[in-house]
Amino acid sequence: MIRSSQVLKLKFKDPAEMDMIQQMIASVGNVTSVYALGAKERAELMNDIKKYREEMMAKFIYGTVSPDDAGWNEYVKTHDEKYKGNQVREAMLDDLKKAGVIQ
Repeated sequence: MIRSSQVLKLKFKDPAEMDMIQQMIASVGNVTSVYALGAKERAELMNDIKKYREEMMAKFIYGTVSPDDAGWNEYVKTHDEKYKGNQVREAMLDDLKKAGVIQ
């Protein structure tokens, strides 16, 4: 029986590269989002933003809102101002800085 590690050793002959590949495989599923990296989800803000994003995605897909620059700019403006997307983004960046993920 051939094991996956044996197959990987055939493909990645350099020990350092093999070690990196094994670390990547081991981390799969461990860090799936910014929340796993230390950002806090702000449900009071995110629930409305998620609903707005889904509604707008459907409108872009079905052509009821144009994905041109004007349509996109209006989406971003509404996302950031009405739904406080800027506040969420800045708070998440602060969380990631505190966690040492970014500088």
